[in-house]
Amino acid sequence: MFKALIPAAILLTLAGCGLSGDTPLVELSDNDRTSLCEDLADFTEVSLSCDGIDITLSPTPVDECVADYQALPQGCAATVDDARACIEVVKTATCDTDFLNSACATLVDESCTPAQ
Repeated sequence: MFKALIPAAILLTLAGCGLSGDTPLVELSDNDRTSLCEDLADFTEVSLSCDGIDITLSPTPVDECVADYQALPQGCAATVDDARACIEVVKTATCDTDFLNSACATLVDESCTPAQ
C-alpha cells in the first residue's frame, strides 16, 4: 500500500485552539505549535484507492509536526484560516482532489516549502 503523509502544515485541526485565523503559521509560538500538533492526534486517516493505488492521508506525529512548523520559511504566507480550510479538503479528499488548486494552495506553495 502506498502511504502519503501530508505535511503537518496541511493537517491542522484547529477547532478550539483559540488562535486568530489571520495569524501567519510562521508566527506561531512554540506553545501554539505544540498545541496544534497535539490536536492532530485526533485526525482520522483518509484512505483512497485511485486507479489501483492505495493512498492513505495520515496525520503527522506530534514531534514531526512541531519540526515541520519550525522549518517553515519566513516567506510562507499561510495563515491559521488557510490551514483550517485545507484540513476540510483533506478530510473530504477523493481521487480527483487537486491539492494545488484547492484551499490547500497556499500551504503547498513553494514559499511554504522548507529548503532541503
